[in-house]
Amino acid sequence: MGSRPVTHPNALHGHGEGPPRPGRAKHILGLLALATAAPLVTACSGPGNEPDAARPERQAEAAVSPSTTAPPATDEASHAEVVALVDEATSLADGFWRDPSVVDDPNSPDLARYRQLYTDDSPTPPAVEAGLRTMVQEGERYQPAANGFMREVEIYQWSPATDEDTLRFDTCSLIDRQLVGADGAVISTESRLLFVGGEAHRVGGVWRFYGLSNDMSRTVPLTPGAARSGTCQSFVSAAGQPGLPPGEGPPA
Repeated sequence: MGSRPVTHPNALHGHGEGPPRPGRAKHILGLLALATAAPLVTACSGPGNEPDAARPERQAEAAVSPSTTAPPATDEASHAEVVALVDEATSLADGFWRDPSVVDDPNSPDLARYRQLYTDDSPTPPAVEAGLRTMVQEGERYQPAANGFMREVEIYQWSPATDEDTLRFDTCSLIDRQLVGADGAVISTESRLLFVGGEAHRVGGVWRFYGLSNDMSRTVPLTPGAARSGTCQSFVSAAGQPGLPPGEGPPA
């Protein structure tokens, strides 16, 4: 059975597990054109199609409970904590979409950890769990594309801090996955390069994820199976955050 472009009602679940809040970052049409014109970059990848050891190291940073108050948004040291936070949250979610039945386990340590990573007022964990229940009912799950890739998420731009407890940022998400039915047949495919805003809050001295926006207006469709790990990391470097002098980031 051949696959078709994604049109399934569950297809939007998991692109970034975001709240219904529009992205606040600048449009990046020039770099979108660059991303579609340039060859996709291939990187040596480890579990989850991340460059070797990069994602586990960053998740380890997020998993350790801080002994002191986390740095405020006005301190760039806070960026590393939020990067690790986003990495862990999106990695856990990808595991859930591969095996939605986790939602039926009330003692799942992964689900407990996932909820802990988010602010109490975030709509993201409840929305994700509702989506997982629907997939369980339908006998569906997501799997990587034929090339073995599924998703990578990278923060490439930080908005100026307006207070000490809120960080807003823009993310690059590369998605290449298949929705599979109970019989193992591919129902639909989802392949795209997506740019959305995100937000994290410092609560009780600890950084927590609020979520990623559901505004998907900045999307570049891709050929199913064409995604390559490392593409978003290359975009981060091209955007100048970090690595390039000030003023060489995304255009206004």
